[in-house]
Amino acid sequence: MNKDLLGAFLSEEVTDRVRAFLIRKISACQSRTAIGQHKFAFNRFIITIDCKSRRAFIEHDLTPGEAGVSALSINEFIARLWS
Repeated sequence: MNKDLLGAFLSEEVTDRVRAFLIRKISACQSRTAIGQHKFAFNRFIITIDCKSRRAFIEHDLTPGEAGVSALSINEFIARLWS
């Protein structure tokens, strides 16, 4: 798993609009109005929010295998979105 993917996603893809969109989707998960897994494709990254496991997965489109995937708790993901 690649921990640098989160930093790359934050610096390359996250704008105020992307941040607000992801927070809304995560809030739906936390309030249980959304269940299951939800995938969101951005320019170079795919973000999967897993409501059941309460984890966020970051995948890099151009990096295959474990080197192109990172996972963290939804709470940690939210905190990093705002940092």
